[in-house]
Amino acid sequence: MPAVKALKKSSDSAESNLQTLKSEVQYRTQLIEIGNKINAAANLDEILIDLKDEITTLFEADRITVYVVDGKKGELVSRFKSGLEISEIRIPIAISSISGYAAFKQKIVNIHNVYDDAELKKNRCGAKVR
Repeated sequence: MPAVKALKKSSDSAESNLQTLKSEVQYRTQLIEIGNKINAAANLDEILIDLKDEITTLFEADRITVYVVDGKKGELVSRFKSGLEISEIRIPIAISSISGYAAFKQKIVNIHNVYDDAELKKNRCGAKVR
């Protein structure tokens, strides 16, 4: 009987590993597809606006803002659709905002609650969102 239990446990572990690998392959495939669409985009709006839903789904996020760097002005730039118009956001690359801080430090900043000053301090963001 112990051999049967060990075999069952081994089979369950193999099934779990297989599921993990399948999920990883699916994630990487979607990431490559998005990367290919970014590289094939005709203009910036196509990347910033049209691919937003695919990127949000991939990262299981409620919302996402994709920025590009305006090196001449030292700003992050994003565009979004507001009705039929396309509007633009510009943020200085500086520690005064979460996005600006991430660009300034060139590191990922993952904030679960942007209204929690303690979490912002923990992540060393100078930003206060109110």
